[in-house]
Amino acid sequence: MDYNTAVEYTHSLLRFGSRPGLSRITALLEALSNPQKKLSAVHVAGTNGKGSVCACLSAIFEKKGLKTGLFISPFITDFRERMQINSKFISKVDYAAAASRVREAAESLPAELFPTEFEFVTAAAVLWFAEKGCDIVVLETGLGGRLDSTNVLEKPLCTVITSISTDHTAVLGDTIDKIAAEKCGIIKENCPLVTTALQPTAAAEVIKRTAEEKDAPLYAVDPTKAEILFDGLSGSDFIFEGMNIHQPLAGEFQVENTCLAVRAAKLAVGSLTEDDIIEGLKNVRHPARFEIMSKSPLIILDGAHNDGGAKALAESLKKYLPSGHLFGICGMLKDKEYEKALSHLTPLFDEIMTVTPESPRALPAEELAKSLEGKVKKVCAEKTDEGLLRRAIEAAAGRPLIIFGSLYLAGQMYKYFE
Repeated sequence: MDYNTAVEYTHSLLRFGSRPGLSRITALLEALSNPQKKLSAVHVAGTNGKGSVCACLSAIFEKKGLKTGLFISPFITDFRERMQINSKFISKVDYAAAASRVREAAESLPAELFPTEFEFVTAAAVLWFAEKGCDIVVLETGLGGRLDSTNVLEKPLCTVITSISTDHTAVLGDTIDKIAAEKCGIIKENCPLVTTALQPTAAAEVIKRTAEEKDAPLYAVDPTKAEILFDGLSGSDFIFEGMNIHQPLAGEFQVENTCLAVRAAKLAVGSLTEDDIIEGLKNVRHPARFEIMSKSPLIILDGAHNDGGAKALAESLKKYLPSGHLFGICGMLKDKEYEKALSHLTPLFDEIMTVTPESPRALPAEELAKSLEGKVKKVCAEKTDEGLLRRAIEAAAGRPLIIFGSLYLAGQMYKYFE
């Protein structure tokens, strides 16, 4: 297969849907001679912040001089974002080669073990990382943890569980403790676990209990112990564990994510120096997480698509743009608890344009607009055509423009800034 054929084939596996479980990925990796056994990795789960933690970890390990693999989901602008080595996307030639081998392995399996799209991509990434001889790999879970296809590592160097809130409740459970139990599936025997001390009580109890059952050393990082020196739209400066850290990701919540990454990085690689951490974090970039797309006019892009993410975005907007009077572009997926998420944000906006993200799971713009009637002064459904951003800037008339909601929408919006 060439690259385009490989991507088309990969996406065709969406027809199998999402089927949590490890039997298919285990069989697929076995058919590929278990490349995951060659990897030293940090495994990251959580509801919000796991992508930022992965970006920070990757930046730190790269500064150390380690050949660093990074597996994330979903992608924002380019399918190849999902697997990177030292911040470089997998080449088209390499993905075509890896996908061809995974397809051959998949087609050798019984029909009941044929992989889903996410399992296929996970296998391709793991195979690529192993064959390229990565020194360390940072793996972000796709959904949950216990039954997520990334949960094939027998003994990671370290595991991380970021902030937990409600999301994917149909699959993970409808309470915080049930969701936490699924996330805790990545905890391994005697493997260090890092989490935030600010977890909801129900989640913290499940994490503590599971860590004890697994004899996993638990490190609950308290980000309130970080001494904030500066916090603005250009990122933050703070002192943590004796280090004067600057990280360019805007949003107060990013201090918490950075602190988790620092502790996890130290546990995973004992030879890290303070310079590796400090200099590495200066280079962090994580698309569509309170990302400043334009300063004049001010345009911020954020993939706040669930309750925790929307709450974090709302807190950041109130802090950095306290005068309010915001203008928004919003698009959501219909299988998310979008009304609960948006309840944190609607009081901050004068006007919101709703759009339909490019996804089969998209909530139609008209339906989203109807749900927002009476909650903002003005709401209207718009098409995501080439004139969308121009119309929004004109309608905002100098007010800050916040683009938020589904990460699928974020990916669409990037083309307007190229």
